[in-house]
Amino acid sequence: GYEIAIDDAGAGYSSLQAIVELRPDYIKVDRSLVQYADRDEMKKHMLRTFVRFAKRMNIRIVAEGIERPEELHLARALGVDFGQGYLLGRPSERPTLSSPSSHSAMSKQRITK
Repeated sequence: GYEIAIDDAGAGYSSLQAIVELRPDYIKVDRSLVQYADRDEMKKHMLRTFVRFAKRMNIRIVAEGIERPEELHLARALGVDFGQGYLLGRPSERPTLSSPSSHSAMSKQRITK
């Protein structure tokens, strides 16, 4: 089988339309909503809204652009499933895989406890 991910959600109207039409397995929240969300109530509320919606629809959330410990802490506190960003791992020509089922194409790391 296959799984569908919507990339850069929150960056524009088209991603919201794609979520409705494609019914994805993953929603990757754009880094523009993740960066400094711990300091910005509007970003925090938008991220919380994506997480609540995804949980209700049985969709997993990936937070892109996690570069600071505060962003990781917030993502965990809100219930984000996976994270991407320099704080979690730098890009590499030879990525390491934890298991064959690690969804390596998305280069994400589970961040929930």
